[in-house]
Amino acid sequence: DSRLVPVDNSLIFINFMSRLRAKRTDSLTNRFF
Repeated sequence: DSRLVPVDNSLIFINFMSRLRAKRTDSLTNRFF
């Protein structure tokens, strides 16, 4: 099923990575400030 919508999967993956990056920056900001 996932092979039928590679674009959706890539968008979800990009969204997931951006969310992880945001969490990482938030934790760093809380740690340093």
